[in-house]
Amino acid sequence: MHEPTRLVFGKEIIKLADKRDFVICNADTKNCGIENFGKLYPNREFSIGIAEQNLIATAAGLASCGHKVFVSTYAVFASLRACEQIRTYICHTNFNVTILGTHVGLQTGKDGASHIAIEDISIMRALPNMTIIEPSDNVAAVKAAHLAVDFNGPLYVRLHFAPSPIIHDPEKYEMILGKANAIREY
Repeated sequence: MHEPTRLVFGKEIIKLADKRDFVICNADTKNCGIENFGKLYPNREFSIGIAEQNLIATAAGLASCGHKVFVSTYAVFASLRACEQIRTYICHTNFNVTILGTHVGLQTGKDGASHIAIEDISIMRALPNMTIIEPSDNVAAVKAAHLAVDFNGPLYVRLHFAPSPIIHDPEKYEMILGKANAIREY
């Protein structure tokens, strides 16, 4: 069975951590495959607790000191609970922070309706300097992890809760910012 893009992305980030310097901040949820990051890199992971505004403020502080920062939490809480902090402390300052928003769309599993994130796209795209990506399958999730590590500036990565079918050929697929990938011609 296929894994959700959130888990594939997280596992790829852990693989990249050996060769790349970045830190991870999470909202005590560890919901995107980074569960073992702190065990492998204890000085590079910070669990802020379920306090998304503080999570973003902490990430901004670390980024202001020159760190590449990944933030992991549910998309609905990043976009709604911490919107002001993302706007003011990440986007306006153009800090190098990647926000991993999980449980996007209508599939949230047992977490239910309070965790559904659909308005997160409109919120994040309205913020200055913010770039948004959403891997469509596991192949794209691996490519998105590499893109995110190399990206400089505010980045929002939308990650799915449930597994999705593989639609891309891993040998041919490229993720290029600003370029759509046609899956099928009509």
